Amino acid sequence: MDEPIIVDFSRPMPVFPLPGVVVLPHAVRPLHIFEPRYRQMIANGLEEAEAHGPGQGGQLAMACLAPRCGESPVCLRPVVCIGRIVEHEPLPDGRSNIRIQGLCRARITGVHEPEGKRLYHMVDLTPVEPAAQSLPDLPGFRDRLRRLLGGERLSRMQSVQGLIYWLDQDEVPVHALVELVAHELINDDDQRYAVLAEADPRCRARIVHRELLSLDRLIAATDRQSWRDWPKGLSWN
Repeated sequence: MDEPIIVDFSRPMPVFPLPGVVVLPHAVRPLHIFEPRYRQMIANGLEEAEAHGPGQGGQLAMACLAPRCGESPVCLRPVVCIGRIVEHEPLPDGRSNIRIQGLCRARITGVHEPEGKRLYHMVDLTPVEPAAQSLPDLPGFRDRLRRLLGGERLSRMQSVQGLIYWLDQDEVPVHALVELVAHELINDDDQRYAVLAEADPRCRARIVHRELLSLDRLIAATDRQSWRDWPKGLSWN
């Protein structure tokens, strides 16, 4: 039986700020670790996971860089995704490849500067939504996603087939499907962060649905334009 995942909000957590990357709950993101401070962060997280078990160790606050810093000591957007290290591939020169699985949303309430031998920042966090078991249902939204993703246009996308597989797994809750669809198909950083920052799963579903409709319309528009109509030297690629 898998060990239950426990997030301890009573103590600071290492924060991993990433430019142009938004990690969402349930999704898995590969990362390449090369900076000394983040090598140290990952090493400490792996040691913690070994000492306390994967259910309580190896967790990081995956943060997004804010476009403007203001008075903040670090340029972080306020909502983060708490993730855990699920795979680690060390490389001979000290770098490593890891895979992070998103667990839940949290809001930054305090920032701790590097101190002593610790090279990286830590953050105080508070949850922004109830436990997954308490999230409201989204009636009819699974079928709405299935119709959109299985339609003539979106179904051509390579990543959609994997999403349709998960749509057909009734044990996967709809709120998790919304996160997976956003992870795979929303490429705009601001829109993806809007999904992360939104505490209400119904509002997240509306954001994702709107973005899918926009993507479907974009593909329809490209279908209507023959390559013979392209301006010289240009294409949709």
